[in-house]
This record gives sequence, structure tokens and C-alpha cells, in this order.
Amino acid sequence: MNIKFRAFASILIGMTLIGASVGFLTGYYFHLDFAGKYWMYIASPLMGIGCGLVIYGSLFERNMDI
Repeated sequence: MNIKFRAFASILIGMTLIGASVGFLTGYYFHLDFAGKYWMYIASPLMGIGCGLVIYGSLFERNMDI
């Protein structure tokens, strides 16, 4: 498997953002008495950006000749 660094970095950053957003949501629902209740709203944009980066990284410069 030959993957370029830019695609690999995009996938890695995307998976990190997805993990952070899932962590925010899990932490919010398990600890509802947290003082800053707005952390939950950060999870949706992080999830969207993370998924977009993973899709971009997996399709970046892919040769589709079959």
C-alpha cells in the first residue's frame, strides 16, 4: 500500500477529531453536572470536519483505473 503523507495526515487528523467529538459527547452524557455545558455543541462540527478529512484523505489522488 502506497499512501502519500498528505492523505495519511488527513486521515489521522480526521480520526483524531472524530475521537475527540465522541469523547466530548460521552463525557457530557456521563457527567451532566459539568460547569461548561457548551462543550457538547463542539462535538457536532468536530465530527463533521473529522469525517470530511477522513473521506478526503481516503480518496486523495486515488487512481480509479480498474
